[in-house]
Amino acid sequence: MENVKATATDAAQNVKTEGQYAATDVKDRATDAKDNIQNT
Repeated sequence: MENVKATATDAAQNVKTEGQYAATDVKDRATDAKDNIQNT
């Protein structure tokens, strides 16, 4: 049972990390877009 718990925790951790990367990526893209608009 301990094994299942560890796997579930790992999965949750991975989802959290992926979500953070995705959020950062969106933020970076938004910043890039803003810079492009200002430079035009």
